[in-house]
Amino acid sequence: MRNISRFIVSLLLLSPACFAAKNTNPADNWEVDGLNGAIVVNGMMLTEPCAIASESREQELDLGALSQRELEKVGDVSVPVDMHIILEHCPGGVHQLHESQDVRRNLWLADQSIASITITGEEEPSDPRFFRLKGSTSGISLRLEDAKGEQLMPSVAEHPLALNQGRNDLMLKVQLRRNEMPITPGEWTAIVQLGMEYD
Repeated sequence: MRNISRFIVSLLLLSPACFAAKNTNPADNWEVDGLNGAIVVNGMMLTEPCAIASESREQELDLGALSQRELEKVGDVSVPVDMHIILEHCPGGVHQLHESQDVRRNLWLADQSIASITITGEEEPSDPRFFRLKGSTSGISLRLEDAKGEQLMPSVAEHPLALNQGRNDLMLKVQLRRNEMPITPGEWTAIVQLGMEYD
């Protein structure tokens, strides 16, 4: 209550001076320092972010058996396998653009929200641009890319994505890549997690 009282008293003390200045010389009122001001208030009401569909929350992807011949040289990659992440109930504009804009070589529409994805997982020690595999095999790493073919690196927020209102299908490509370590056959597994950040 003390803060409210002080605020009211301050208004009452300033009001007579403002009225006096306005009555005596209204033309000069806006040129007198300390007698006028402006308050600009901005904000945004956010809706709930997209929800990951139940069938996409935890996925197991089998890349199948691979021969060493397919990954003979460092940098060789396997045939990519598509993985789909379904997003539901996406808002129509967490960050609404009032006109079409070219942002980082992409065209965003006014009713699209913008989000960036981050894939987290254990980095490959020999090359942190890729994900480490766990198991009895060595010499290969996991490589991820988006639908446009741009690589997704561990714990790096990638370029913005345009999300339409409602349902969206994010497609990622998953493949193996030969790294600099000696290659040995065996079984492997990798666990990666996906996070989204809205602009």
